[in-house]
Amino acid sequence: MVSRASPLANQDRANPLNQETAKRILQTMFFIKNSDNKLVQSLLEKNQDRWADLPEFFVWCILSGNLETASFLLSRGVSLEHPPVAVSPGYTQTPEVDNFLNNYRQAPYIIMAAIAGQTQILELLIQNGRKVSETGHIGYSKNKLNSVSGNVLSAAIFHEKINVVRWLFANFGAEELGIETIIAEEKAKGTKGGLNKEYFGFTPLLLAATRSGVDIITELVSHGANFKAVDWQKNTALHLAVKRNDPEVAEYFCKIPNFDLNARNQLGQTALSLAKEKNFELVDKVLSNYVQDSSQQMADELFNLLSQEEDKKNKKKQKKKKKKVEEAKEVKEAPVEVQQQPEEKKKSLKILKLSEIPPPPPKPAVKVEESKVAEITEKENKPEKKEEKKVEKKETETNKKQSEPKPKEATKVAEVKEEPKEETIISPQQAEIVDKDAEIARLNYRISLLTGKGDYTKLTPNEIQDLKSQLTQALAQISNL
Repeated sequence: MVSRASPLANQDRANPLNQETAKRILQTMFFIKNSDNKLVQSLLEKNQDRWADLPEFFVWCILSGNLETASFLLSRGVSLEHPPVAVSPGYTQTPEVDNFLNNYRQAPYIIMAAIAGQTQILELLIQNGRKVSETGHIGYSKNKLNSVSGNVLSAAIFHEKINVVRWLFANFGAEELGIETIIAEEKAKGTKGGLNKEYFGFTPLLLAATRSGVDIITELVSHGANFKAVDWQKNTALHLAVKRNDPEVAEYFCKIPNFDLNARNQLGQTALSLAKEKNFELVDKVLSNYVQDSSQQMADELFNLLSQEEDKKNKKKQKKKKKKVEEAKEVKEAPVEVQQQPEEKKKSLKILKLSEIPPPPPKPAVKVEESKVAEITEKENKPEKKEEKKVEKKETETNKKQSEPKPKEATKVAEVKEEPKEETIISPQQAEIVDKDAEIARLNYRISLLTGKGDYTKLTPNEIQDLKSQLTQALAQISNL
């Protein structure tokens, strides 16, 4: 018996282009209402050895909701693990289907079923081992045309398939569906520049606030979706509803108890201020019924705080200036006070300069010879005139001459010097005062060198500053004596 080849096979041998023509015809048959599935299946069966396009035909079954033909293809060995990498353009005259086929990007079959809104196909796929947790390409962002990836629930939300959302919640738990799973976004092939984030960091609820209606949002909130979630720019679901200029969705979020209506995004915008900025009158009107614009009040408060801070800074500067002036006056008056009232000056020095320095540890009682005190004062109070120096030299020479030939008298002098040691025992505080007197004397000498005659009116600002630093150093030395 001679076997007959199918008409499509004979035409294909005659003209290779007829294969594409046959594909178009077959694709159209998938989407014709009340089409004869038996005829479609017979064509597929007769040509399955010649065509390697059975996975693409399964995509057509999903988009058309042809459950019978889909089951037929599964029985003929179509693998659900490997969706087609590419498909033929759409010629169905159905905008949604043709748009999907013309912008096709490989994704799990279960994602395609959610996009198409085919709950029966979803059930068939789950029966054959597919999972609602599978993720893949669900579409392109509205403005940036980025590739958006998500799970089955996100795919249904993205394409506003309320029937799929309800079917999913009726058959699966919120956690299993991934109700808080974050949307992924990447730069689509062929687009220029880097990734401009649009849906980056969105949860399913934030995605619904951007693309879906109140019915889908209600399903998500009623099943425990976190309405406090924010995107990568700190926008709440209410911010996103305002951005799409949807007063109905915005009012829904305003009615949710404990929803933060005054939350601010990274730019400091509330939902109401954002509506006013974009001149969305309807949304503005709705929001004004639930929340008052506190932006002006906060701006006034911030301005007042800044003004107070500025006043504090100015007052601190004035105090510092006054303190510097007072210190300069005290420095100028210091030597006079030292000469006239040494005891009071010592106390004031402690208050003015040594208030933060801990007191020195107590020293044991020290015996100081009166001759040593005289020597210290003589060394520090160096006379400036040469004649006085000559007189001192002569006196020292005569003393030496007198002391050399008379050793016995020297011993007497030593004995005389030893007598006050027993009588002049002073306390540690008194010893400290003596040392400080010596240091003050040195300081007085430095001042006389700077001014010539100790006249402060002749000092320049730089000399005054230098004198102040010297005074500080001297006082530090005095405190350590």
